[in-house]
Amino acid sequence: MHELGLAEQVDPGRLSQLQAEQERYTQYAPVLRFTLLDPSRREFGVERMCYRGSIDGWLQLRHMGSVGKVARTVIPTLGTVQFFELW
Repeated sequence: MHELGLAEQVDPGRLSQLQAEQERYTQYAPVLRFTLLDPSRREFGVERMCYRGSIDGWLQLRHMGSVGKVARTVIPTLGTVQFFELW
């Protein structure tokens, strides 16, 4: 027996309306940011958002270097437990 996905179960007009509402009400919050530390050497630092009551704010991570190097190290941790262990 083949199970239908949500998109196949909902009327196409209603699906379009649901997608429009989702886009209208979806909220995003930054959790990672790169900061240019040395313009002449193009060296970047990276910070992650911390949501602990006593800290609430950006935490400077120990990763520094070219934006490519830092991104390859940090971005794969997004959505994982390792992201919260960066510090």
